[in-house]
Amino acid sequence: MCMSLRSILHNCSPQKLQVSSALCIFGAGSIPMFFLLPVLIILGLSPALLVWALAAYFSPEAYDIKPLKMLVVSFVLSVVIGMSVNIELEAGMLSGIVFISVASFALSCVLIPLTIIYKYVRLRLAKNA
Repeated sequence: MCMSLRSILHNCSPQKLQVSSALCIFGAGSIPMFFLLPVLIILGLSPALLVWALAAYFSPEAYDIKPLKMLVVSFVLSVVIGMSVNIELEAGMLSGIVFISVASFALSCVLIPLTIIYKYVRLRLAKNA
């Protein structure tokens, strides 16, 4: 059974297509979305990365804030929060990306002061010891 991609995309129904139903589940139009997903996530996380980069630039050298490491921490926390709250995403994948980007930005704004306070206390305890 040799099928071209054009015939798969035009005849996408579970009854006609016996090879794989992955195209039918996601729809033929959403295949490019899998290729755009990393680009959309990077664009969504760029405000949080900018905030972390500015925090690293303006904080003293002794505090040593690593922007990419902290961006990954805020991204993972936003994904965990999204999964634990079990939000109903009406727009599907795109609203999930928007939620992750907004949650990462908000978590970054909360984590920056906490990180600076933690590093300050750790340095004070190291000097007193």
